[in-house]
Amino acid sequence: MCKKEFDNIGNNPILQTVRFNPQNMRFIKFTANSTVKDDSVFGCAEFDILTVKP
Repeated sequence: MCKKEFDNIGNNPILQTVRFNPQNMRFIKFTANSTVKDDSVFGCAEFDILTVKP
């Protein structure tokens, strides 16, 4: 499991990259534990998964 925080995303909304160790998997679960304004709305403009062939 990999956890990543986007600490200052409200004031610095640039591209964020999270790298994982290579693993065999079929699904990725993305969970927003909190939001910038502490409300119940989560937004994401783009979410890409890049893979590498073995």
